[in-house]
Amino acid sequence: MSATTIPFAEDLDLPLEIVTQPCGILARRGWGKTYTAKLLAEGMIRAGAQVVIVDPVGVWYGLTMSADGTGPGLEIPVLGGLHGDVELREGDAAAVARLVAEEGLTAVLDVSLMSKAARQRFVARLAEGIFQGKKTHRSALHIILEEAQLFAPQRSARGDTAVMLGAVEDLCRLGRNVGIGYTLVSQRPQSVNKEVLNQVEVLIVGQISGPHERAAINDWVVHQDFDVAAMVQELPSLQQGEAFFWSPSWLREARRIRVGQITTFDSSSTPVVGARDVKPVARPSVDPEALREALEAAGAAEREEDPRDLRRRIAELERELVEPAEPQVEFIEVPILSDEDRELLQELRDTLDTILDATAPDATARAPQAPRPPSATQAKATPQPARPPATERKPVPTALATDAAQVDGLPKGEGRVLAAVVQLGGRVSGRRAVLMAGYSPRSSTARNILSGLRTRGLIEGSLTGELEATQEARIITSRVPSLPRGEELRRFWLEKVPGGAPRAVLEALIRVYPRELSPEEIEEATGYSATSSTLRNAASRLRGFELVEGRGSIRASDDLFI
Repeated sequence: MSATTIPFAEDLDLPLEIVTQPCGILARRGWGKTYTAKLLAEGMIRAGAQVVIVDPVGVWYGLTMSADGTGPGLEIPVLGGLHGDVELREGDAAAVARLVAEEGLTAVLDVSLMSKAARQRFVARLAEGIFQGKKTHRSALHIILEEAQLFAPQRSARGDTAVMLGAVEDLCRLGRNVGIGYTLVSQRPQSVNKEVLNQVEVLIVGQISGPHERAAINDWVVHQDFDVAAMVQELPSLQQGEAFFWSPSWLREARRIRVGQITTFDSSSTPVVGARDVKPVARPSVDPEALREALEAAGAAEREEDPRDLRRRIAELERELVEPAEPQVEFIEVPILSDEDRELLQELRDTLDTILDATAPDATARAPQAPRPPSATQAKATPQPARPPATERKPVPTALATDAAQVDGLPKGEGRVLAAVVQLGGRVSGRRAVLMAGYSPRSSTARNILSGLRTRGLIEGSLTGELEATQEARIITSRVPSLPRGEELRRFWLEKVPGGAPRAVLEALIRVYPRELSPEEIEEATGYSATSSTLRNAASRLRGFELVEGRGSIRASDDLFI
């Protein structure tokens, strides 16, 4: 192999520039997709390129072993999975992204032991972190996505899936500008997002017989304006190891190839009856302790720069200012009178009582006795300090959304909704403004109020979209106060949302911001069942107010911590 090429097939060496190209490897199960991707990864790594593999099936650890499984292979770390050098947790995503983007880490990221939701959040944060990091640390990087349909799904995405898809789309569509190439590996091309798949410049296709799979490949051929329709018809007849190599724009190649052989352990092959389970061998050059320390250091650096963590710290400091901790007072008992002094004082007291009894007209006219000094036994008891008075909470400023009197000439309902729109910045979702004003977005009352405001020329937009206050509305609402900020803003919204589950959930999320809480964690914090409709409805109400983000696992909105 020369310094500028990668051997790939019997009569095909690939330019090293393939590191920054978008590639795809598609074939049926068992043909050898992962094997082919490993061949590509081996060549890149041996040529000195940076490669990161995201592995949801736990089979890429074989890169670290020799072909027969008895010795070391490539000296790269494996993070996570059953054979990892260190554990890989969902919360490590930002730290790993920093090591990849800034330190040039080449590694296998085995996410096979993560739950589906945790894996999606991990990949979303990883993709976003690498893309953003490479903007200021530009260098060639190739990312391999095993089972790519899990990370860039074609089906309609919501919640964590939508966030992950958006991050992966940005990485694939825009990453080449900062030196990022990628390889999509999948047996279901019809399930891979077309926005991502159509970016591919190099497509390697093995045996595929299903009509949906061939239709997806044909769509790619048409999109690339590449006349290889006849080859698509031959896909079902390809043997194991045989593939079509297509690169219409970059290499201008279209040929049938036989994929070369890997030099590391084929850990992705299907186990056979009686075969021994080959364990990874020791690799002295990989130091798990140093790797974990690097992750922790990168994580600490990431947290110092993460605006969400900064906002959380600001929120904690604000709470300390509003609710200062009770002073810790240490009481030390110091005797003032000796036992002899107390006895003398008691004798004087008795003498005074005798004089008063003798001179008083009757017993009822006697002056009330002052409390006697404590006895010696009582004096030795530990005094109980007076508890300092509780810190008085400042009242939350009255929101004009609940008092329309300051919007001159408007009916009460129209004044409340218009005030809410103005307080929320003058342009806001219709649902949020109506909820803040105290009305149900589904009610005819809300629709009638908005109709009246539109007729008066005070707002533009719709209940299901955005509402925007007009210039005239801003003039007549000049007395509308701005929303409070900091701790007062959070208390304002806690009083604004319905009591019960919505308020309890919001309080729990504010306490742990910017961390997300799963339904099970919310149940532990609030007592509302993770599987109940009560909790689902509470989360839905809070999303309507735009006070929480996410689905499934949710967190408090950044807007609460401005």
